[in-house]
Parts: sequence; C-alpha cells; structure tokens
Amino acid sequence: MNHIKSEHIIKELLFNIKHKDLIKARLVIEHIEMISSTEQRRLLYELNKCDDDFAVPLLAIMTVTKKNLVSKHPAIKEALLDKILMNPQILITEIKNRTPELILYIQLVGDFNIDSAVPALIDVITESQNEVILEKTILSLGEIGCQESVNNISNFLRHKNQKLVFGAVLALGKIGTSTAMQRLAERLGDDERVNVQILNVFAHVQDQISLQKLNETLQYHSAHLRNYALSKLIKIGSKAIPMLLENFKQNDPDLHIHTLTVLGNIGDESATLALRKFILSEPKDPNVRFLAYETLQKLPKFKGSYVLANGLSDPDNNVRLAAARAIEKNYNDILSTGMKNLVSGDDEESKNISKVIIDAQTGKICLDLLSIPQFKKIFVDYVGNQVYIDTRKFYIKVLDKNNQAEIRDDILKLSGKKPQKLKKQVCAVDDSGMILKIYQKVLHGLGYEPVLFQKPEKALKWLESNKPAILCTDLNMPNITGIEVIERTRIKYSKKDLPIILVTTQNELTDNDAAKNAGVTEIINKPFTSEKLKAAFDRTR
Repeated sequence: MNHIKSEHIIKELLFNIKHKDLIKARLVIEHIEMISSTEQRRLLYELNKCDDDFAVPLLAIMTVTKKNLVSKHPAIKEALLDKILMNPQILITEIKNRTPELILYIQLVGDFNIDSAVPALIDVITESQNEVILEKTILSLGEIGCQESVNNISNFLRHKNQKLVFGAVLALGKIGTSTAMQRLAERLGDDERVNVQILNVFAHVQDQISLQKLNETLQYHSAHLRNYALSKLIKIGSKAIPMLLENFKQNDPDLHIHTLTVLGNIGDESATLALRKFILSEPKDPNVRFLAYETLQKLPKFKGSYVLANGLSDPDNNVRLAAARAIEKNYNDILSTGMKNLVSGDDEESKNISKVIIDAQTGKICLDLLSIPQFKKIFVDYVGNQVYIDTRKFYIKVLDKNNQAEIRDDILKLSGKKPQKLKKQVCAVDDSGMILKIYQKVLHGLGYEPVLFQKPEKALKWLESNKPAILCTDLNMPNITGIEVIERTRIKYSKKDLPIILVTTQNELTDNDAAKNAGVTEIINKPFTSEKLKAAFDRTR
C-alpha cells in the first residue's frame, strides 16, 4: 500500500513539474514525508533540475512546513539558497504575491542584502497588519541598510507593540545614516527600555549625532540612564573627548562632574590641557574641583604642575586631599621645591597642608618632605597619634622599605601609648577611591570603624552577613546605582534595623524621590565634612 502511495506521489509530482502546475505540486509536497528517504532524494533531484520560479516555492514550502525533513535532508535548504542566489528576483516576485511563505522570503532578502527588494518590503509594512510579518520586514530593511526606508521604519518607533519598536530601533541602527540617528534621537523619551536600546545604537554607530546624544544623556534626570550613557562614553574612549571637553563651557556643575568621571575613566592625556585650564577657571562647586584633581590623578603625567600645587590651598579640605593625590602621581623636582616651601613654615596653613599630604597617603611626597624639620615633627606626631590605623600601617611599610627605621620607631612608640578604641562599624560605598579615603579619615575621627567598598556589588555581598550601624552610599556608580543599593539592602534590613544615608553630588528632585521610595533614611550632599556627617548620623537615632 505504501509502495503504491509512494509511486503515485512521485508520478504526480513529475507530472506537475512537466506541466508547471504549481498549485497541484504544492498539494503533493504536503505528502512527501510518506515516501522513503531514497524516493525523497529522487524528488529533490527532479526539483533541482526544474525552473527556478517553479522550484523555489516548493523548496520554500518544505523549509517552512517540513522542518524535520529539512533537518534530514540539508540539501533542501541548500538548493533553495543556491537558486535564490542565482535568481534573486524570484524572492521579490513571491513577496509581491504575498505567498504563505512570505516571512521566509522577507528574511531571505535581508540575509542576501537584496536592495532591489526595498520597494516590495516598503509595500509590505505599509499594507500589512500582521505584526510578525511587520517585525521581519523592518529587520530585513535594516539588514539591507537602504536609506530610503528610514521614514517608513521610523513610523514604528512609537508603535504599541514593543517588539516592533525595538525592531525599528535595531533597523535604524544598522542603516546608520544621520537621518536614521536623528529619528532615534527624537524618539528618546519616558520609556527607559527603549532609551537604553537607542543608547546602545548610538554607542555602536558613533557618528556626530550619536556622540552628541550620548553626551546630552549625561544631563538626564534618570540616574540609571546617566550611568548607562556614561559607561558607553567610557568604552568609546578618546573619540568622545573633544565633545566631552565642550561641556566645560556650560555652567552646569552636575554635567561637569559626569564629564570628569568619564574623562578620568578614559584616561587619555589629550584631556590634560583642557583640564588644567578648567581648574584655573576656579569652578565654584567644591565637588567639581575635587573631581577635577581626582581626574588629573588618573591621567598620564602632564606639564603644568603648579596647577596641582594650587589645589593644596583650596578652601575645601576634600579638594586638598584630591590635589595631594594628583601631586603624588605627577611628583617631580619642580613640585618637590614647591611642596618644601609650603610645609616649611610654622603657621597654621603649613601645618594643615602637611596633615592633608599625610592623610592622602602620599609615600613619595612624605619621604621627600621628611628632610624639612617642621614637616618631620608633624609627620611623627600625626601618624603616631591621630591617623586611622590603616594609614599608619601604610606609612610604616613605606618607612621600612626606605630604611627610615628611626622615624618608624618614633611613630610606633607614640601609637603604642594610645591604643585606638573604635566604636560601631559604618559601611561606606563609593566608586571614588579618594572619597573612600575621606570616609576613612572622617569616620575614624568620629570614632567609628570604616568598612569601605569601591564596588557596590561587593558591599551588597558583605551586607548579606554583616549589619553595620549605618550604611552610606553614593548615587552615581557604574553597574549598580545608589538607589539599587538601597532597594536591595532594604530587602534584608528595615529602616529601623539599618539607617541608610545617600551621599551625593547632586540634588535632583527625581533622584531624591527615587531614594525615598527605595527606603533611604537621610540624604546629604557632597562635599561632606565631619560635622555634616555627624549631624546626619545623629538624625538617624
């Protein structure tokens, strides 16, 4: 019985091929799985010999509806692709005819990059209501990369179906023209998921419009989007620097802070001259001045050392610390002479500068300045009596390594007389190493044991099994924002169990509301002082 059916199927298909009866041939193909593998191969051989406009639809039917058969006989797909490659016009004809295998044909014109199919594809997205077909068509237009399809694709950027929106974003990104990027820029709005996809496209294309929009995102209210754009600009690297430097011309401290963060992470020396000029302009915001010096610390050595020395006279102590770290990185003979002049006096300013240099853990500078009697006296007394234990350990190692046993012993004698009695732990999270050093000094001065993390994910891991007296977190950090730190911490600890203080350079209403919704206890602004932090701690009791 099966043999008779098989023979009948073969004869029928051969008859249909001879008379080019595509309709009946389609019906026969529906039963191809009823015949043996040998007979299936024979039919494929016959199909391969016939005209392309007859064979392609039948091969397409099998590709779409007979997936097990195609897996068994890869020659089916190979034959289909070979015939299309030799005669791509068949695809366009089939698309125009809106055959049942339309989705396959649409995908194939994109795969083969057949630009002559664009008019037919545009007709599809203009006329079709089928969202699966629309998505495939949009994506194929993107693969082809034809500029004339930009406006048609852009019409789907605000479609109610998010798959079509994402498809349109991806397609415009592949087209990559200025017009396509402008359409994406116009789409940026309230939908954060769409915004992220668009920023991904901008980071990939990197034309003038894309870079400009990524740069503008640094001013967005959403901390998540700001950080996302910031991370993309860092990956783009030196190509983004000219545009970033233009931000210093604006009177926007928050923008300056985000720009400095990007420049510091890129670490390209081409930014040093502009940074030097920016510092000389004396920005009013101490957070900006702090980060400017911290950024210079991260860049390769540069000329203009006097700019760094000026930072030691800044009215804000945190800025002085950042300047000291930058001087340590760029220390040279010119700076050595200037530093010795600054610490050789007996006035309060000289003493304060000496303490700032010590607090900043500057090994090279301190070793050099120990030849100045005034500095040596302050160094021994301050390190021996007042600094946090980790800072003391740092200098003991430096002194040991550089054969300064006498000074080391003097410090150890002083520190041995006054053992430190630390109070409860305070956990502080900030992606700035310099800010963490400030936390260390301030918290030690307040009598707490600092537990410091530069990576929020490590802090969250520690918090799983440890409960400090207070948690302090920055807002803008890569990968995990301060808002996310608060939200995830609140899963384990209530407000009563653990006060959380958001310490941020910004005072955005949007961010503050998000922090309150996440469960923050207090919000204070940088730069923080010992007094400001203590007052916040007291309010949490």
